Amino acid sequence: MSRLPSTTISFRVSAETASELERFARQEHMSMSSLLTQIVSLYLEWDSIASKAGMIPIQKDAVQILIERKTDEELEEIADILADRFLGKLLVITGELTLDAFLKVTKVRAKKSDFTFKQYSNGKIQIVMRHGMGRKWSVFFSTFSKIVVNRLGYSGELKIADDMWVLAIDRKKRVEQGNNLSVAS
Repeated sequence: MSRLPSTTISFRVSAETASELERFARQEHMSMSSLLTQIVSLYLEWDSIASKAGMIPIQKDAVQILIERKTDEELEEIADILADRFLGKLLVITGELTLDAFLKVTKVRAKKSDFTFKQYSNGKIQIVMRHGMGRKWSVFFSTFSKIVVNRLGYSGELKIADDMWVLAIDRKKRVEQGNNLSVAS
């Protein structure tokens, strides 16, 4: 993997903030430079635009409680409605409506939510999301992701489990934009 060209910048922070940054960098076993690069990158990729796209921080427990009170069918209906709305947000966040933009935003959202996101390519793109929020969250978020992928014109196949889901996307197999759902538990 080639490194992108970089430049050195400097800025001022309070002594207390510098101390906290140094403590956190040591705790995470990373250099101060790596920590600050990560902070700035996340700000540019997400924090600076998330609120403009209608995203809000919310306690995971609150989401889990709300989702657990819904049937799978209700969650799939909600996912369908939100997938349509999300496409506009994707355009605000990335400036494009592409599969790559969706994958990038999903990865950043996972990171901000402390979920594990893995992406593999072996003919198909395979997204593996571990979230620790239960089967209903798997139903909701995997369905949402599948619908977005379909609306972007790609075919996908879902597998869900209690605290994770997998979406296999075939870049070569284009579909009519729609709701081509097939969920396997």
